[in-house]
Amino acid sequence: DGVTLPNSPLQDIICCMGLPSVGNPSQFVLERLATAAGRDLCCLTVDVAPHALAEAIRGADVMGFTGLLLADSLGSRAFELVARDHAVTEVLGAVDLVCRYETQWVGSHSLMLAVQQWLHDLAEPPAQAVVFGSGLAARAAVCGLVAADCPQIHLVAPEALALELTPWCARLSEKSRVDFAPETVPDLRDAPAIVVDATEDDTLPLEQLAEASQVVQLRSDLTTAPPALPAGISVTGAVDMLVRRYAIAFESLTAATADRDLIRESLEEFFLI
Repeated sequence: DGVTLPNSPLQDIICCMGLPSVGNPSQFVLERLATAAGRDLCCLTVDVAPHALAEAIRGADVMGFTGLLLADSLGSRAFELVARDHAVTEVLGAVDLVCRYETQWVGSHSLMLAVQQWLHDLAEPPAQAVVFGSGLAARAAVCGLVAADCPQIHLVAPEALALELTPWCARLSEKSRVDFAPETVPDLRDAPAIVVDATEDDTLPLEQLAEASQVVQLRSDLTTAPPALPAGISVTGAVDMLVRRYAIAFESLTAATADRDLIRESLEEFFLI
């Protein structure tokens, strides 16, 4: 009772892929969302190595799967195998959300889309952003800020990555000014800024943040409490961003509205937080 059947006689199937896939909450979250939305949806989780991804996608295509959610370890390989949704995604070089559109698989990155959406939701977004980190999360955040038309972005990362990250930032600068700041933290005390913490430690220079700054935390460890922030600074935690990512994925794959409170409850139950 209450289940809305799709127009197709086939059940919608979403496949979550990674290696290893143990500890991934995607199936748990998506199945709960589908039940709450009254959708007849099946979610599978399978172990897939990067070298086998092309074969796995061909199998998903043959079996008529609706879409794929991919672990970070598969992002760059998937980028080579599917079409992309956005010019900025082309620069990112990785996708984690793949949707079927008629006969074509189209990839996007949920973190990039979540950062873009978050910035659009701010009533008065600061004009500058500083991203700390050098991995995929940091780069996806930079791409999301560019897609949201943030005018000035600094990427703070180890100087050893200058040869790689300097030209990468230059490729993004047609739309926003993006520069690589090797281990040099801009002085942020004079004006509010967007600060993205994509590191896995507590090296964020909290004492250098002006009031009304907006901090986004992207750490993968959701069970460790983040550092306390000075008064007057707004923070969007890692769980908040993960809620956005799952909402974007569910809505992209099903065209149904995601219950964000349910996503948060599911994540807190899954990770015991």
